[in-house]
Amino acid sequence: MEATVLAGIDWATKEHQVFVTDAAGKKLFEGRVPQTAADLAALSSRLIELAGGDPRRVAVAIERPHGLVVEALASRGIRIFAINPKQLDRFRDRFSPSGAKDDRRDAEVLCSSLRTDRRAFREVEPTAPLIVELCEWSRMRHEEQCERTRLCNRLREQLLRYFPQMLELDADPGKPWMLALLRRVRTPKHAMTLDLRSIAPILKKHRIRKVSAKDVLEILGSGIFQVAEGVTGAAVAHIEHLSARIEVLNDQVKASEKHCRPCPPRAKATSACSKVPTHSSRPPPSRASGLPRLRSCAPCPGSAPSCSAHSSVKLRSSWWRGTSQACACSAVSHR
Repeated sequence: MEATVLAGIDWATKEHQVFVTDAAGKKLFEGRVPQTAADLAALSSRLIELAGGDPRRVAVAIERPHGLVVEALASRGIRIFAINPKQLDRFRDRFSPSGAKDDRRDAEVLCSSLRTDRRAFREVEPTAPLIVELCEWSRMRHEEQCERTRLCNRLREQLLRYFPQMLELDADPGKPWMLALLRRVRTPKHAMTLDLRSIAPILKKHRIRKVSAKDVLEILGSGIFQVAEGVTGAAVAHIEHLSARIEVLNDQVKASEKHCRPCPPRAKATSACSKVPTHSSRPPPSRASGLPRLRSCAPCPGSAPSCSAHSSVKLRSSWWRGTSQACACSAVSHR
């Protein structure tokens, strides 16, 4: 459907600059819109009114394809088009050879570019609510894993200061059994005073079979490195602080993985598989990009027909890095 009202929005945290024209390029209005619920709703209503009451005849160009302003407009059925800031910078040269950045000019550049170069923009497509939630869990899992890796690297550096034998047991000091062992054995000197009864329960609780309690004591008590006075105490205090944070992240990663894990093959359909789509806060890649796409849901055994809300929904590959996902009503896989 051809848009009759085009708008460019230069977004900000408190106020958004808006520039609106018709399909011929005639300016209809411009101004600043505060980021409040009432003002964003008023902006949506005014754009729809200019389009004769049909929100699908309104096209809005914006650099950032997510956020409150995007969600507020998309919830009213207004079409949103996103563009890379580098591309917008090239379009800005049409209006200002100096390349100076100005909020009013940027809003006008967005609106004009959308009218003359629609192919340079990406439309934010509707996405099923369940997929939006699943993507969020996948992003959280990725962020938690990155944070855990950073903390484990710091923990490893502290162990190398005075207790490198601990890393001979496992290269990942952030594993639950290694953290439990660090709480029990703080220093090499302490390791020499322990017996098998102190180590065996830890290995049994965490089901560790690659090393025995005897091996652990031999490795940890193999020698005491001579370090400057105060280094061991400082490293132990630092390790206690890091261990507490890693334990929390281990639990969070485990919880996120449960939400990202494929459901059983005979799982029944849930009410989350709504047929009413919502707009994703991030745009999907183009069809020619070759990124993974979600297949449409197959019918669950003994349940209602397949959910059409998930058909042809495309996702960014970075959201699904290293995961094999599934929705609650059937398998969602990469092809």
